[in-house]
Amino acid sequence: MSKEDWSSFFEQVKEMHSVDAKDFDARPDMVNSPKHYILNDKLEVKDVREALLQKLMRDGIVLPYEDAFDWMTAWEYVTRAPFKNKEEDYRKAIWYLNSLLDRMEKRQGYVHDDTQDD
Repeated sequence: MSKEDWSSFFEQVKEMHSVDAKDFDARPDMVNSPKHYILNDKLEVKDVREALLQKLMRDGIVLPYEDAFDWMTAWEYVTRAPFKNKEEDYRKAIWYLNSLLDRMEKRQGYVHDDTQDD
């Protein structure tokens, strides 16, 4: 191809991929606010996750990292399932809950550190 042909080609590609600023602003922000994690105008899944973890802290409950991770991940998959991947997300949640339960069985029960005096 000649230099002019390449120039024309790149101009066409540029036109195909150009986004008007108003169109860009109207697109959902899948990094900072994915639709499947927005519960209402002022509440996202991450806000509820934070509140749950803060409650654990307030109540003096310290879970092993792996347990907290599996619990929160399962909760997140269940929460988003109707809005995103449906059955696949429910199956992922079950996988994380089974992982948590398997660890609990190996430890012979639910173990956490309750630092508050009852």
